[in-house]
Amino acid sequence: MNKICVALVLCSALLAGCAKPEAKFVGKWDGKATFPQKVIDLLKAMVPADQQDKIEEDLTSGSISLELKKDMTYALVTSSKDRTDTTNGTWTLDKDGKNITLSAPKVTDADRKEGKAMGATDDMIDAGNKPLVCSIGEGGKTMTYSETQAGFTVSVTFTKK
Repeated sequence: MNKICVALVLCSALLAGCAKPEAKFVGKWDGKATFPQKVIDLLKAMVPADQQDKIEEDLTSGSISLELKKDMTYALVTSSKDRTDTTNGTWTLDKDGKNITLSAPKVTDADRKEGKAMGATDDMIDAGNKPLVCSIGEGGKTMTYSETQAGFTVSVTFTKK
């Protein structure tokens, strides 16, 4: 009986050691976006005056959540006062375990039309076609996506729940 118990303990220890490195990142993450005031002002200038306060409110008080799933897919949910958008795709962990890449969803004609209606340029719309590379923080409990365009840096830091 003791030999069976020892064998079971050894097998479970071996199986635990064989877990994929991606496994520790699976789960739900809360995001916090940081927008420089200059970016907020630029975006406000692109919309009619009666919508400018709403743009700032959406950027500063909206929420972002990310779920990394076991099957290597993700759901990224952004919410503001009156709108919720969900982006789905796949994710990968790089070989050295320092970055998680979220695949970029294809920008649809409807996305392009909506962006144009809001005053976005083709370059701004096509920026949505790039994968998001998130740097993993020490201990794997945070990860940060950061991008600089036109001299402005916008970042989102995710914290594992």
